[in-house]
Amino acid sequence: MELPDGPDADAVRRILDRVERSIRARVDVEQAESEVDAEPGPDAGVLFDRFRRSVLRAQRTALIAARDDGALDDETLRAELESLDIEEAAAEERIDRRGRD
Repeated sequence: MELPDGPDADAVRRILDRVERSIRARVDVEQAESEVDAEPGPDAGVLFDRFRRSVLRAQRTALIAARDDGALDDETLRAELESLDIEEAAAEERIDRRGRD
């Protein structure tokens, strides 16, 4: 992969870290989903999705509160919210996929 001319090495490192986190999160989610799918009973997936959404909402609220309290800077908040956005998109995709099954 070729990088654009003149990128700041630290900026590239931060971007690559985000890409790595997003890929790792996706793999972790897929593993968790397959474990839930192996659980007996039809409600395991629904419960998983509810709990997961609740945790993601709580994480988002806590991150914003930390920024508002001055414990987190805007750049870090954006990076963390971006990760949550990716996880939420994966959760929505799972719900949609299960709805089609």
